[in-house]
Amino acid sequence: MLAQYIKDKGIQEGIPLGETNLLCTQIAEKYSVPDEKLRPVLENLNSEMLLELGKRILYWDSYDKVQDWIRQQTKNAK
Repeated sequence: MLAQYIKDKGIQEGIPLGETNLLCTQIAEKYSVPDEKLRPVLENLNSEMLLELGKRILYWDSYDKVQDWIRQQTKNAK
């Protein structure tokens, strides 16, 4: 039972980290933004927000839109 709990907990915590890493790489490449600048900001978003942001960057042509969206989401979450 303990092994299953640890396994489940590790998977649940690992998914947002993987999503954050992937999205960070994509945004850094698309908008030429340093990875170390993005990571702390993206780590504040939950899985649903990361998924939504991942969809939106397909259409946005500037990093300013990314920043505005993240600010709005973190403002609403408080």
